[in-house]
Amino acid sequence: MSDDLQRRRLLDLIHRAQKKWQAEWSDFMPREEAEDLLALFTGTDLTVRTWGGWEGAERVRLAFSMLDDLTSDDFHLALMSLDGPAKFLKADHRDYLGALMSLGFTRDKMGDILVREGGCDFFIDLDLVDYLAVSDLRVRRVPVQIAQRDWQSWTPPEVKTEEQVLIVPSLRLDAVLAKSFQLSRRLATDLIDAGLVRVNHTVEYRSHYLLVGGDLLAVRGHGRVRIGSTTGTTKKGNIKLLIERYL
Repeated sequence: MSDDLQRRRLLDLIHRAQKKWQAEWSDFMPREEAEDLLALFTGTDLTVRTWGGWEGAERVRLAFSMLDDLTSDDFHLALMSLDGPAKFLKADHRDYLGALMSLGFTRDKMGDILVREGGCDFFIDLDLVDYLAVSDLRVRRVPVQIAQRDWQSWTPPEVKTEEQVLIVPSLRLDAVLAKSFQLSRRLATDLIDAGLVRVNHTVEYRSHYLLVGGDLLAVRGHGRVRIGSTTGTTKKGNIKLLIERYL
């Protein structure tokens, strides 16, 4: 889908949310794309969130409402499972995706596919649950059972991170960005100017913006880090900053 078409569809959903005072949601898309589109809502009276079913989701939906809050129910997605005999079902992400798309689904109606032994868990548009329930599906020629999973009994995958201590001259965005992703200060500034840097899911254009503990720093094409606490200073007066890097 072209960027212009994507934006037109979102603007239509915005107008519907404002007119009906009901939550509206987008199709699934890569997390970075969704966070870049959040800029469309700057200055509106809408509450906007992204969610893909679990904290580490790579594919998410945008949901927006005139009300003050949004819950997971407002994203209109379901958690499903495919299960087969583990002895015979040796499949990967591509195999499961291909099998689901063979049913006629497009990728924008599906979220993450989380492969595990003997099957996978995946997220899909809520309207497709009934169709899936009566579908006959095989993965690598192995018959699989399709079922909707109970959110309360599901344990999402662990989000993998590692802690690291940086030595930074200040908590300015450009300084922390450069050190976090091993970039030159000039390149860090260029990324900020290009609108490729987000702080807490919002594009930040100010190189001098001061980060605080808990901020989520994301750079398109480079990854994400969570800003932690300062742990002291060096003899030269630089700051020791703890960060959590998403792997």
